[in-house]
Amino acid sequence: MANNQTISTALKIIAAAYPQRFIVEPDTVRVWASFVVDMEDELLSASVARFISSSVHAFPPTIPEIRAQAVELRREIVGVPTSFEAWEEVIRAPKPLPAGYKVVREGQVVDAEEYVWPHPIVERIARRLGWPRFPDLANEMGDRAHFFRAYDSESQKLIRAETQIPQVTKYVEEQKSKLLLSVAGEVGQLAAGMAIRRTT
Repeated sequence: MANNQTISTALKIIAAAYPQRFIVEPDTVRVWASFVVDMEDELLSASVARFISSSVHAFPPTIPEIRAQAVELRREIVGVPTSFEAWEEVIRAPKPLPAGYKVVREGQVVDAEEYVWPHPIVERIARRLGWPRFPDLANEMGDRAHFFRAYDSESQKLIRAETQIPQVTKYVEEQKSKLLLSVAGEVGQLAAGMAIRRTT
C-alpha cells in the first residue's frame, strides 16, 4: 500500500518534471492518496518514472494514466502476451493426439503429455473458440480476427479489474450480490407460486 510519504514524493517529482502545469495544492496529496492507496510504494514510483520518461505529450499525468502505467508494468512482470504473441502461441500449440495413440520417445512408448499453455488467458480464449479444432488454417484470416477480438476483450476486462480502485470494485461486488439475492428471491417466489398452483 502506498504511504503518504511515497505519494508526496511522487507528486513532487511530477511537479518538478512539469513545473508550469502541475501544482501540488493541500488537497492534492489527499485526493491522489484515495485513488492510489492500493498500489505498492515501488509500483507507484515506477509508474510515475515510466510515465515521465516515456510520455510523448507535454502534460502531467492524471491518476488514471498512472494507474494505466501500473497495469502495463504488472502485465510485463506477469508476462501477459500481446494479441500477436497470443495468436502465435495458438498457432504453435501442438494438437492433442487422437485417443489410443502413443508417443515413441528414445525407443520407448510413452503416454502423450498434455500441452501446457504458457499463459492461461491465451488457453481460455483458444478453448472458447474451439481449440484444438480452432484455428482452421483454411480460414486463418477470419479466425485470427475472431481471436483478436475475443482476446482484446478479455485483456480489457483484466485491465479494468487492475485499474479499478478498490472502492469501485467493492461497490460493483456489493451491487452484484444484491442483484443475485433479488433474483434468487424472485425465483423462490415464482417456484412457490408454481407449487401452489400444482396443489390446487
